[in-house]
Amino acid sequence: IPVGSRFFLIRLGSADKGIIGSGVTTSETYYDTSWEQSKARSRSKALYVGLRFDFLSKVPLIKLQELQVHPLSSFYWSIRASGIYMPSEIALSLENIWLRKTKIQSNSTHKNSQCWLIKTTEGGPGYRDHWADFMSEKVVAVGWTAIKYDPSQFEHLEQYQKQIKAKYKWDTSYASSTIFKFSHQWQENDIAIICTGYAPNQTKDVYINGIARIGKYFYDKKSKWWRFKRQAVITPIDRYVPVKIFQKFLIKSSRQTIHGPFSQHKFQAFVNEIGFRLPVSDSRLPENTKHDLDSSQSTQRGGGFGSAKENKKVEEAAMRFVTRWYRKKGWSVSDVSAQCRGYDLHCVKGTTILHVEVKGSKGRDHQFIITPNEKQRWEVDPLFVLSLVTNIENTPTINQFKGASAMKSFCFNALSYMAVSIGS
Repeated sequence: IPVGSRFFLIRLGSADKGIIGSGVTTSETYYDTSWEQSKARSRSKALYVGLRFDFLSKVPLIKLQELQVHPLSSFYWSIRASGIYMPSEIALSLENIWLRKTKIQSNSTHKNSQCWLIKTTEGGPGYRDHWADFMSEKVVAVGWTAIKYDPSQFEHLEQYQKQIKAKYKWDTSYASSTIFKFSHQWQENDIAIICTGYAPNQTKDVYINGIARIGKYFYDKKSKWWRFKRQAVITPIDRYVPVKIFQKFLIKSSRQTIHGPFSQHKFQAFVNEIGFRLPVSDSRLPENTKHDLDSSQSTQRGGGFGSAKENKKVEEAAMRFVTRWYRKKGWSVSDVSAQCRGYDLHCVKGTTILHVEVKGSKGRDHQFIITPNEKQRWEVDPLFVLSLVTNIENTPTINQFKGASAMKSFCFNALSYMAVSIGS
C-alpha cells in the first residue's frame, strides 16, 4: 500500500454496520507487536499501516444495506480480512456518495474562504510552465526569479516595494505587489483555480489545470524555480472551459499572475456552471473532484478517467500512433498487449530491443492510470519504455520515459483501498 493511498473504514463486527470513516495512509506497511494481548505475550507480530482520517463518525454514514444497492452492489462488502483493494469504478462511486454524506454531516468552519485564479506560466505562450512543479511539490507559487526578498519580513507593501526598487533598475511595481498580495492577502483554506491566461477578446476555451485548497506561505530560498510558495492540496481538473463562462462569472481577462479574491457566491456559481461540484467551505479539497464532473458538460482531458468507451478509443488511437512512430524510425513492432507482459509493444531494431508500454491522453498533462503489473515491469526491466501520447485527438505528441530512473518524474497514488476495523 503506497503512502498517501485513499482508504475507507467499514464497521462489520456489530449490528450497526457500514462505512464510518475515510482518509489517507501516512506510512508504508510494517510489522510490530500484535494488538491482541494473547498473541503479544507470545511475541507474535501483526501488520500495521499509519492512517490520517479526514472524517470519522461514531455511526455509519453509509449503511451496509446501502452498499448492497447499485452501483455498489457488485462488490462484496462483508469481507473477513483486515483490508482489501477496491476496483476503481466502485471506489469512484463510493467517493461520490461519501462526499454527499459527509457534506451533510459537517459543520463548516471556513465560510470566509477567499477564491482566486492563479497561472502556472512565467509569461505568454512558449514560456516555461510550472504545473508539474506545482504537482510534484504540492504547492502553488508565484515569482520572478530575480527577486530574492521575502515579503513576509515586511509589514506593509510600501516597505517591500521600496526595498526592491532600491535593488533593481527595472520597474518592479507589478512584481512586488503580486508577490506581497500572495503572501499577505491569501489565507489558509482559500481556494484557487489553476489555469491558463486569457485575453478580453479571446474566443478559444480556457484550460484549467486543477483546483487547490491553499495552505501556509513560505519562502523557498533554495528553489530552482519560483521562491514564493504556499502549501496546497491540488486536485487535477485537466479540462477546457468556454472563455465566456470565465468572463461572465469571474473576470473579463486574465493575463496577470493572480486574480481575486472573488466571493464564494460568485465562485460557486462559476463551478456550478462548468459542471463540477466543489464544497468550497470544507476544510479540505475533496480528492474526487476530478471524477465528479457532470459527464454531459465535461470535456475531460485526463488519461484513463473518461467512460469505458472513451478510454478504449483513446487507448486504441495511442497504440496506432506509437506503432507508426516506431515503424517510421525503422523498428520492427509486435503487439503483445494481450499477453499480460506488463507492456504493449515488443520493438526490435538490429540488436536493440525495447519493451514499450503505451498510454494516451486527450489533454496535455502527463497523467495516466498504470496497473501494478505495468508498474512492476517499469521498476525492474531495463528495456522498458513508457510512451505517453498527449493531445491524442488534436496534435498528438509522444513523450518517452525510459527505465526505472524516469519514474522519478511521477508520483504514484492508489485510487482506493478498503480498511476494515478489527474486533469492532
